[in-house]
Amino acid sequence: MSVLHAQFGLWANQGMSSFDLVQRIHEFHNGAARELYGRYTSLSPAIAVARAVALGLISAEALSASLKEKLDQGIDTFRGISQREG
Repeated sequence: MSVLHAQFGLWANQGMSSFDLVQRIHEFHNGAARELYGRYTSLSPAIAVARAVALGLISAEALSASLKEKLDQGIDTFRGISQREG
């Protein structure tokens, strides 16, 4: 996303044509944005929240005790996956 943001800056400073900027937006939409959309819309809400906690996007303290208990196994699973990938 930061690459696309930089492209907007280049366009704003007249270093890129509108056509080229539209092409970059199209590439982002059909690449990273589509991948993220596909990844997260196919997850159940419980799995999405467990993954977000495991990755540190949501603090575990933000969850109620009962919800955290229900998600603990999924959180642990995603933490293990992210450690192996990292």
